[in-house]
Amino acid sequence: MKKSILFFFLMYVLLSCSNSSIQAFEEAGQNTLGYGAITLPTDYPEEKDTLRLSELVDTLFYVRLEHPGLTDDCQVNYLDSLILVYDNQAVMAFDVDGKLLYQLPEKLGCLDVLPEGASFYLYNFRDRIIKKYGFDGKERATIRLGSEIDTYGRNFVALSDTLFAISMMNVGYNPYELYFVNGEGKIIHRVKNREPYQPPIDVRVHHTIWHHRLFRNEDGCRYYPSYSDTLYEVRKDATIHPVMVENKISKIPLKYRLEYSGQDFNQFVQEMIDKGWNSVRHFETSRFHLVEYKIGGYSQMLSNYLVYDKNNKKLYRTNSQLTSALKEASLLHFGIFNDYDGGLAFAPSSQSGDYLVMVNASGQQGKYNTRPKTLYEEGRMNGGKSYQVRSGVCKSSSHRQRLMDFFRDFDEKKHSMLMIVKPKK
Repeated sequence: MKKSILFFFLMYVLLSCSNSSIQAFEEAGQNTLGYGAITLPTDYPEEKDTLRLSELVDTLFYVRLEHPGLTDDCQVNYLDSLILVYDNQAVMAFDVDGKLLYQLPEKLGCLDVLPEGASFYLYNFRDRIIKKYGFDGKERATIRLGSEIDTYGRNFVALSDTLFAISMMNVGYNPYELYFVNGEGKIIHRVKNREPYQPPIDVRVHHTIWHHRLFRNEDGCRYYPSYSDTLYEVRKDATIHPVMVENKISKIPLKYRLEYSGQDFNQFVQEMIDKGWNSVRHFETSRFHLVEYKIGGYSQMLSNYLVYDKNNKKLYRTNSQLTSALKEASLLHFGIFNDYDGGLAFAPSSQSGDYLVMVNASGQQGKYNTRPKTLYEEGRMNGGKSYQVRSGVCKSSSHRQRLMDFFRDFDEKKHSMLMIVKPKK
């Protein structure tokens, strides 16, 4: 009898502590007790504003690309002997020194590289075509999809040569949020939309600036449903399984993600600020979960970060605010504080395996984001006043010297900068 009571008591405690995680697993059609998802409840303790880039980084280096004006909207894949960049207008292949090898005029799509082999896939969401290319830039195969899949953005991964995952931007009315497609373009599995909603007839989707729902890390592929609390692993058996449940950040409710015709935009943005509703995207390396978030989907808002260290189970929160920076200091250093070489703050926009990539000065610097050298050497003018953008804090003079040497031959009219970080294992 005592054993029975003890058993039921332990089960009660187990289920109570795992409640939020269970809900996320049930949404995916799975049972939480068989998997080890990381759960961050609202009261999980934080190490606030203490994280510095040197605590994250194992290796940091820069690449000078022979192509001007790239922004952080592009996808970057850093490979052993090739760098693939896709900016929604063309696929550009560079060698590891940044020399342009070739361009493929491909518009409106998403690029993914299988870790094995010597090929990459491009999904064109306008024409509903998946193309396979060799690393030499030659087309190898074409897969045509049916009209049922109607989506756009950074929402595609290749799980193998014959299995692909494609996610849908959720505006409420679509019945499914994720599709699995085989090598013939046939849908073999669907994940139901867990947030169905019937919007009014005249509706425009506003929160679409981050197309980062499907991405690849060193261990495999991940799926983050827009504004969800849960990050999922995407498996080769055409299933998804939660790997992280994050309840620290308040997400925008579905019906508020839609900007209705006639709605005052400033009022819309103010509502996001007042209620603390954020849009979110994820990066995950072998050691860190990095959650980037900003108020609403308003593109001029600065990104902030939660960084969870899987080794010591500590959670760090970094904050950047334009108003406080202008009032309190002469330093517009937005992102993760760069004490590695004293350069620009780090704000990743792409992930390639275990590497995180920032393009030029990142969107955190607004219209100046394609001018990393000017920002490093001269800073930024705002309201007639000059503000420093580099941190000026450096733990190694050799690191600083390498960055200064890099900028010596850098021409913003001819080049783009990649800041590539390999986080600690």
